[in-house]
Order: sequence, then structure tokens, then C-alpha cells
Amino acid sequence: MRYKSFAYVILLVSFLITYTMLPDTASAITYNISGTVSLSGFTGSGLAGVTMTLSGDASKTATTGSLGTYSFTGLSNGTYTVTPGKTGYIFDPTSNNVTISGASQNGVDFTAYPTYSISGTVIGAVQEGVVMTLYISGVPTIATTTDSSGSYSFTGLTTDGYTVTPSKSGYTFTPASKFVFIINANQTDVNFTSSFATYSISGIVSGEVKAGVTMTLSGDASSTITTDLSGNYNFTGLLNGNYTVTPSKINYTFDPPSIPITIADDNQTGVNFTAYGTNYSISGQVTGDIKEGVTITLSGDASQTTTTNSMGIYSLTGLMSGNYTVTPSKTGYAFDPPSRAVTISALNQNNQDFVATVAGNYSISGTVSGAVQEGVTMALSGTASKTTTTDSDGFYSFTGLINGTYTVTPSKSGYTFEPTSRSVTISGGSVVGKDFVASSTAIYSISGKVIGDTPADVTITLSGNASQVTTTDTAGNYSFTELANGDYLVTPSKAGYTFSPSFTSVSIHGKSQTNVNFTASVEGTYSISGIITLSGSGLSGVAMTLSGSASKTTTTDSYGFYSFSGLSNGTYTITPSKTGYTFNPSSRIITMNNSSVTGADFTASVIPTYNISGAVSGDTQADVTITLSGDTSLTTTTNALGNYSFTGLSNGTYTITPSKSGYTFTPLSTNVTITGASVPKNNFIASKACATWGDVIAAYNEYVSGNKTWVDVISTYNQYVTQPCP
Repeated sequence: MRYKSFAYVILLVSFLITYTMLPDTASAITYNISGTVSLSGFTGSGLAGVTMTLSGDASKTATTGSLGTYSFTGLSNGTYTVTPGKTGYIFDPTSNNVTISGASQNGVDFTAYPTYSISGTVIGAVQEGVVMTLYISGVPTIATTTDSSGSYSFTGLTTDGYTVTPSKSGYTFTPASKFVFIINANQTDVNFTSSFATYSISGIVSGEVKAGVTMTLSGDASSTITTDLSGNYNFTGLLNGNYTVTPSKINYTFDPPSIPITIADDNQTGVNFTAYGTNYSISGQVTGDIKEGVTITLSGDASQTTTTNSMGIYSLTGLMSGNYTVTPSKTGYAFDPPSRAVTISALNQNNQDFVATVAGNYSISGTVSGAVQEGVTMALSGTASKTTTTDSDGFYSFTGLINGTYTVTPSKSGYTFEPTSRSVTISGGSVVGKDFVASSTAIYSISGKVIGDTPADVTITLSGNASQVTTTDTAGNYSFTELANGDYLVTPSKAGYTFSPSFTSVSIHGKSQTNVNFTASVEGTYSISGIITLSGSGLSGVAMTLSGSASKTTTTDSYGFYSFSGLSNGTYTITPSKTGYTFNPSSRIITMNNSSVTGADFTASVIPTYNISGAVSGDTQADVTITLSGDTSLTTTTNALGNYSFTGLSNGTYTITPSKSGYTFTPLSTNVTITGASVPKNNFIASKACATWGDVIAAYNEYVSGNKTWVDVISTYNQYVTQPCP
């Protein structure tokens, strides 16, 4: 028994030793990817020499053998891609995705297809630059372009049917396309012949003539044809290019007179024209205060002028269908109507009559101001033509004018005028106030001086209509020259100094500007400055009040500029004021902190004013005292017609009360509120406060004539009894 147990132990130990010495076979297991590349069309035939590329979790290459087989060995579990490649072939599929998961992957096969080419030549009118398109099953797939010899080629094609189509703007090709079938061989001599493409221009002539119209083609080609009985025409055999089509026939005009046409790879249709005869007339008669010698002017689709005969008859002939205006004129006369709009539509137009009357004696006047007043030539044109010259005050006048439309134009060498001319219409009255402003075209200057703590070497900068920079001399003088009329800004500057004003706006209007001066101060004393504007222009005479750390007053200059200088650090309030104006903002709070402050500007607005008006009727109208009370107190007196008016009033509440000795008024007074508009028709009726027997008789006579009732007569009588006049 002891020997048997010992034998079992020896056997166990031997087994353990043997087991531990065995190799780790689990960690040494690898797999393969293999397959075959077959040649299309050859059953069982493999393609040798194909490069097989493995990518993914490992990278390798292999080459197919004589039977087309390949194999990648020693691969671990993972994801791979196998891709075949060989010049002159394409493969289906182009690559295969393979996953190894505990087993080799065989049968990863491919089919190889040999590739071929299609080539040829384009000859004829064009060779180079022809676009050759290859279609497969009707779908454009590849395109190439012919070289200078007309040659082209499509490569990398497989056995299949293809269509080759040439194209180039301005050309046609024979044949238009070719079908080519590749069967294991290149296809050559797929040739085409090119020709210039031709197109046409066509249209129709309609209107008062159709047949026999001469149609002339000009431009990149010239040709002449004639319309048929229906007015049709057609120019054929035309190349791409620019052309003009022009119709013509004696005694006719055409709309349009001609049409420019561009052919760009397409026929041009609908190039149409309308014909109008030129054998119609417009006639009529001028009657009234003048008949003979009236000028009749035709305008519109044609222009003519004729004169009426001794009977006032006129006629305008040789006209085509269209729209016209007939206008009579003669100095000293007006016409009714002033003109007539006439439409000819293949018929003569008669009875286009006018009535003449002696015209009023009207005038146009105005004034020229600005850089020059006297000696400006004023030219009048339009219904009448005249010239005159302005007097020493710039005034001019044209007299003896009739109703009509005129243009007034000023001129004088060395000056321009704003506006350059004015259109004026006289309609039953003279016209005044046709004014102009003159500006000189001469060259001017701006000059001035800097005084104070540093006159010399101050930089003066000019901006606006021109830009210049200069420096003051030892006396502080500076000057900018060769300046035209316009608006400028002059600004002084020098390190360590401040200037009052900090800048000045200057306008040149026909003369140089001098005394544009500045005062320099060592920094540490500062200034506040700004501009007051009204409708974009400077407003002069505005009282500017400075309060706060210092108190000062000043007034804006002619440019609206103001400045407070010699100020120390602190807080200030600036308030503008001028009768009849409001300001935005009403005041400004300025804090001075070691520097001057500019641009403390305000915008002024005119306070609007309104009127209260009315009339007194009844027993008295004139010399009635009208008293206005409320937000403003005023008195006025009615005129001979009983009218009165209070002007220049602001929004507010007022009471109007009439009074006159011996009279009472209805109503006794009227309350009126102005809210953004004038208030008219505040009327009163005056009645006598007593009556005489004469008043009773007068009332009775008014009753007899139907102007009063019997009640009015009794009322007057009762007043005579109860309130007799002394």
C-alpha cells in the first residue's frame, strides 16, 4: 500500500512539471485574409501582378500570383481594409472592409476590368477650345477640351456604350454627337467637323402700313429685305454679333426708328415696329380781340410753327399719328385755352380753336443781394424775352408781361448766383420777391492776430471748404490766402496755452475776412465756449449768462459764437436767452477740470405766435374798441368794415370785449383759447342802446321792403318809448 501511494505522488509531480513547461498557445494564435482577383470576361482567369494594400489595424502589401490569388497572414483580431491596384485596370469593388474576430477571412475577392480610351479630332471652322462631353446612359460624366490641333481624348474607360458630344458658343458640329461602344479595345478617330452657327432676326411691322417696308440690317453684317403683305420680315444666316434693324418707307415714320440687336447663340424674334403715316393735319381758328398774325406753335411728336391768316385760321400739315400740343401766342394777348392737347389717330384733327383777349399788364420783380447788387444782368425768357439790369439796391423789374410761364436768370462776370434761375408763372397778377443771392468767384483771405500770453509761434489750423496750417509771426499775425467763397473753421493751438475763443467759424461771401482774433492764456485758466444755431445757422445777439463758480455775461457774435474765458476749475451753469426764442437745452451744467470746454452748444427755436380776429356787424362797425385780456392785454379798433385782429399771440386763454358809447353788443364778450393755431371769426353784433322816432320810421321802411319783420318794427318802437335818445 505504501509503494502504491508513492507511485501516485511521483506521477502527479511529473504531470505538473510537464504542464508548466508547455508553450502559451493562446497568445500565439494569428489569422489570415485572402482572396482572388479575377479578370472580367474571362471565367476562372485570375489577374497576376495586382498590388493589394492592407490598412486598418495593420498595414501590409501583397501581389497577386499567376492565378490572381493573394494572402495577408499573421493578423490579429481587428478591422482592416483591402484595396487592389494596377495600372490599366479598375476594380469592383474598389476596396473591401474586413473584420477578423477569432477566424481567418477568406474569399475577399475582386473583379478587374481593363480600361480603354476614346479619342479623335475636331476640324473645320474651329479646332481649339471645343468642349467634348462624354455621356453614359444619357448622363454627362466627363468633359475635356480640344487642343490647338483639335485633338481630344477620354481615358480610363471600361467596356460600355458612350456618347461623345462637342460644343462651343457660335459653332455647330457634324455630326452633333457620336455613339461609341468599347469592346476590349481603344476607340480612335471619333472625329467631328465644326461650322459657324447662324441665326436669324425676325419681326413684324404693324400700324398704318405693313407690306413693302424696307428693312435694313447693319452692324456685323449688312442686308436689305422687304416686309410681306402681313408685315413680316426675316434676316437669316447671321453669326453671333451686334446688329441694328431700321425700317423705312416714304411718307411713314416708325416707332421705334430702329432697334439694336445682339445675337448670342439664339435667334432673335419679336423685333417689331409700328408705322405711322405723315399725311395728317391739325387746323383751327383764333377768334376774339385778335385774329391775324397769331403764332401757332406745335410741339410733341413733331414741331412746327405757323401764323393765323386775316380770318384767324391756321393749319399744321404733314403730321403722322401721335400726340401733340398746339399753343397760340402774341405779345399783349392771352388765349383761352392757353394750349390744346391733340391726338392724331389716322385722322385729321379740325376745330382746334382759341379765343384771344387783350392781356393784363403784369410784372416780375425781385432783388439781388450778397456779394454784388448793382449792374447784374437779369434775363427773362419763356412767354416773353427781355433783359434788364439791377439798380444800386439790387432791385430789378420786368413790366408789360402777360399771363404765362417765364424764367428769370441773373448773370455778372466774376459772380455766381443762388438760385441760378427762377421759374415764374403769371396768372392774373404781378409776381414779386423773385430774389437771388450773389457770391463772388474771386479768391479771398482770412487773417487775424493772437494776443495775450503768447502771440508768436501759435499754430493756426484752417478747416472746412479748404484745409491749411500756418504759424503766427512774432507779433501774433497770421493769414490764410487763396480761399474761395465758403464756410471755414479757424482753430489756434500751442502746448501750454489755451485760447479764447477756442475756434472761430468764418464764412466768406464775396470779400476777405479780417480780425479773426484770439487771446492766448497760460494753461491753468480755462474757457467755456460754444455756438447758438437757428435752423443750422449761427444766431447773433443771444444773451449768455454764466453762473456757479463764477458769474459772467456775454452775447453771441454774428456767427452765433460765445466764449467765457479766465475760468478756474469748478462747476458752472450756462443759460441762453433772447426775446422770441426758446433754447434746447434751456441751460447746460459744465464742470471745469484742468481743461477748457468747447462745444457747449444750444439750438434756438422761434416761439410761434398766432392771431385772434373777427368782425363787428349790426348798427355800427367802425371805431368799436376791442379789448383783449387774459394771458396778454391789448386793445385795438375795428376798421370801416368792422374787422379787427390781434397778432403775435402765444398759446393761452383770452377774453375779447367790444365797447362803444351808445351801443350794446351780443355777446358781451367771448372767451378764446389758442392751442397751436390762430382763432378767427370771433364776431359781435352791435345794437343801439337808445332809439329815435327816425329809427322807428327806418325800421318800418325796412319792413315794407321785406328786410325786417313786423316784430322788428314793434321792438324798435318799444325801445323808442322806453329808451329814447336825448
